[in-house]
Amino acid sequence: MAEDEASKQGMLDFDGAGEARPHVSLERAKLLAMQTARDNRADYGRGFAKVRMNFQAVEHDEGEDYFFVTLSFRPEGDFRGTPGQERFVIEKEGAIAGRQVLSLPSGGVKRRFLWRPLAIVAALVVLAAVGGAFAAGFFGEDVVGPVQEPVTGAPTASGKLTLFLVPSAGNPRSLSPSAAGLGKVSLANVPLVFRVPRSDYQDLREYLLTESSLIFSGSGFSGVWTDEKARLVMQLNGPLKNANYLRCVGLGINGEVETSSCGTSFTSYEFVTGGYKVVVELPAPPRLEKTDRLELSIVLATPLQQGEKAVPTLVYGGDIPLKTSFLEIGND
Repeated sequence: MAEDEASKQGMLDFDGAGEARPHVSLERAKLLAMQTARDNRADYGRGFAKVRMNFQAVEHDEGEDYFFVTLSFRPEGDFRGTPGQERFVIEKEGAIAGRQVLSLPSGGVKRRFLWRPLAIVAALVVLAAVGGAFAAGFFGEDVVGPVQEPVTGAPTASGKLTLFLVPSAGNPRSLSPSAAGLGKVSLANVPLVFRVPRSDYQDLREYLLTESSLIFSGSGFSGVWTDEKARLVMQLNGPLKNANYLRCVGLGINGEVETSSCGTSFTSYEFVTGGYKVVVELPAPPRLEKTDRLELSIVLATPLQQGEKAVPTLVYGGDIPLKTSFLEIGND
């Protein structure tokens, strides 16, 4: 019976003291991912902030220490568009190690409601035309109708926007679409939030766009990105062991966080001289006008107390900015 129960829950492992640590099964990991997605929603942007979602496990993989589970999610009801996807990294002991929104649902959300405003507009156009013709016949005057402007839909994408993290004093620092004039390589201390349990990484969103984050901002950028990603590349220097930090990165527009991604690890990292080059992916903002102020906010945290973990420095600027730190929004 004990063996049967162990097989339902998963395998057993032993720590250095010889204590048994049960491993959850893959099926249990899928259930944990869906339960977490329902009970602790990720940031799906303002368009889906109050929309109830259906979740389904669509992909899974297993590593030595983790399960990797990808969920699809879509609005409840008659949704005929493309579902979004969210990826979970789950420790074999059952803890959620990280999660990342890969894409948002697209199309089909408001399609069934469009007939009402279109029908109303069409009826008003007909009434205006009939009324105009009646007035012209009754009063004996020529009525000139409005000039018909061609209706063009918004583009589905605006291509890739690359913004460099520009050396400047104070916080916020600057974002620039031009690599010219970035000056010498500069360093900036990244604020580090201490004593944050690994399971509370989602709580780091409350630090975005605050004094506990490193902020870069700028204006004059524009674009429309449908179901696309943003990608932040940073070089972090210091004695970083496996770049093992909790992190949260957000993109804000005019002082409000638009999209974000928080987790217990980076999307990817690689060793470089003096530290690590890390990558964080997050949903791209759906729309950006030239009058908008775009803000990039970076938060790092650790479960350790102050003094037990090195405060990293961000390397940016210089003659080769694409090899240090930059932000990409959208695709080519």
